[in-house]
Amino acid sequence: MSKYKVSVEGEEFEVDVEEKGYGSYKVSVDGKEAEIDVEDLSKKKVKKEETKKEPKKEEKETKEEPSKEKEEKPEKKEEEEPKEETEETEEEEESESEPAPEPEGEGEAIRAPMSGTINSIEVSVGDSVSMGDAVAILEAMKMENEVSAPSSGTINEILVDEGDKVDSDDPIMTLA
Repeated sequence: MSKYKVSVEGEEFEVDVEEKGYGSYKVSVDGKEAEIDVEDLSKKKVKKEETKKEPKKEEKETKEEPSKEKEEKPEKKEEEEPKEETEETEEEEESESEPAPEPEGEGEAIRAPMSGTINSIEVSVGDSVSMGDAVAILEAMKMENEVSAPSSGTINEILVDEGDKVDSDDPIMTLA
């Protein structure tokens, strides 16, 4: 966990940043926690999930924090800059564009749990799957991760091919 003291417009904040996984962070500003997911800005997909309401202090904190992190940890720069944009234009970005098309057919979407590359597709259209069955293998940070069916059903449509790059929460197939 990294700790920072951030001063914004004369007001000081204590900021804790803990990396939870690839692109996932737990941020605490003066004791108020938020979990954030960060994607590369060039992909135009940024998500933030607040665990406590009161984003005002976090907005102030994020405007100063990137410059602190540039000095100490360059990789954290990507984490904080998207968060600032997300808080100010969260609704706008959600409506602008999705990186992957939404499934056209009926049914429940099976979504990528994280950004990565589809290494293999373990099912075919028409296959029956049970909740928890592996439907694809996704490589992220040189680790292979199973993408599991969120419920039982029949594979209705496959939206990706092996080798495709996907963002977190992109639909990769549908269940009927």
